[in-house]
Amino acid sequence: MTTLPIENCYWVVPGKLLAGKYPRDKGEESSRIKINALLRSGIKVYVHWLGRCRRTGLIIGCWLIHQGLKGPEALVRL
Repeated sequence: MTTLPIENCYWVVPGKLLAGKYPRDKGEESSRIKINALLRSGIKVYVHWLGRCRRTGLIIGCWLIHQGLKGPEALVRL
């Protein structure tokens, strides 16, 4: 799966691990639409940080290194 279920996100592991912007909005209905889109795509764990995505990238980079990638490879992957 390479289709993104919502805006401002990216597949770390296609079809398995998705990361991106906090999926809630101020509006209840638009938040529900985003959460349901994530669920429909099969996501059970979505990595995000409230606010900007920079810290999400840091966590994902650390996870990639933990999975065996070298630093430069993790940066390219991000």
